[in-house]
Amino acid sequence: MTTETAPASTPAETTTTTTTTLAPTTTVDEQAILDEAEAAYLEAFEVGKEVLRNPDDPENVKHLENHFIGANLDVALENLRRTTEGQFIARENDSNPSVATIVEPAEFVDGDPTLARLTVCEFNSDRIFEVGTAPDGGDALRRDDPVSILLTVRMEFVDGKWRSQSGTRGEEIRDETNRCAEA
Repeated sequence: MTTETAPASTPAETTTTTTTTLAPTTTVDEQAILDEAEAAYLEAFEVGKEVLRNPDDPENVKHLENHFIGANLDVALENLRRTTEGQFIARENDSNPSVATIVEPAEFVDGDPTLARLTVCEFNSDRIFEVGTAPDGGDALRRDDPVSILLTVRMEFVDGKWRSQSGTRGEEIRDETNRCAEA
C-alpha cells in the first residue's frame, strides 16, 4: 500500500502595501496678485475716462460694472448719468493728458488676498463741454480746470477679477501742472 503524504502547508505570505500621496504644494505669488490689483486699478481709471468721453456708448454700464463695484461703481454710474442728462462730454487735453500714477504699492487689507489697498495720484485734465450750446451750434467749453488728487483706493477680487471698490480722497491741487510726480 502506498501512502501519499500531503505536502506540508506553509502559511500564506502576507504583503501589505501602503500608498502615500503627498498633497500638491501650492505657491502663491503674493506680489503677482498685488501687481494684478494695481493693473486693474489703472485699467479702471482708463475705462472711467473713456465712458465720459463717449457717454452715448450703449456698453458703458457694462464697462463700468466690469471694473468697479460698491461705492466706486455708484460714483461712476452717477458721473455717467450726470454727463448724459446734462448733455456734457469730456474731451482729452492732448497737450496735458490725464494720467494715474501709483504712489504707494498695493497691499492686502488685513491679510485678505481678495482685498487690496493702494495709494494713487490721479491727474485729471479732461475738458468738459456742453454739447451743442455754443453760439455757432458747436460744443461750449464748461470746465477746464485740471486737478491732481491723491487717493487711497480699495480693490476687491470678485468673480475672478479685481474691481475698484472704494476710495478715500486726500490732498487735491488744482493746477495746469500734473502734480502726481511730486506726490
